[in-house]
Amino acid sequence: SNVSSDSSNSSISTPSFPKSRLSDLHLCNKSKCKLFVGGLHYSTRDPEFLRYFEDFGTVTSSKVLFNRETGNSRGFGFVTFKDSKTVTKVMGKTSHVIDNREVEIKVAV
Repeated sequence: SNVSSDSSNSSISTPSFPKSRLSDLHLCNKSKCKLFVGGLHYSTRDPEFLRYFEDFGTVTSSKVLFNRETGNSRGFGFVTFKDSKTVTKVMGKTSHVIDNREVEIKVAV
């Protein structure tokens, strides 16, 4: 009976074509799921930046940008989410505060 339950599990986990097409609607092509975050506090680093956005959903990449010569923050970063619904959730929030500083968020182009 273990064998038969294993085979039914594998048939469930293998999506049919219509299902995979539906889920693709929410999966991201990078342009829709990448956000620009401006006005960051100069002391904000990658861990705090990532922690803030992980509360909304699965983050596939996040980066605060720094000046290579000085090592100082350039005051902005980018975050990319796995799912476009997460972007909608982030953009639906009227105010975002990271390290006691209100930041500006836009869909990256």
